[in-house]
Amino acid sequence: RHLKSRSYRWCRKTKRVDGSATVFWEKRDESKPERTESERPFRGKTH
Repeated sequence: RHLKSRSYRWCRKTKRVDGSATVFWEKRDESKPERTESERPFRGKTH
C-alpha cells in the first residue's frame, strides 16, 4: 500500500494506556511555518 510520503513527513505509533495502539500522522504544510513542536502533546524529539 502506497503511503503519502510527500504530504506526510513521518508516522508516529504510540501505545495508549488502554492497550490500543494509536497512529499519529504529522502532516507537512509548506505554506505554514513549523508548528509541530508546539502542537505535539508531549515533549519528544526536536525533529
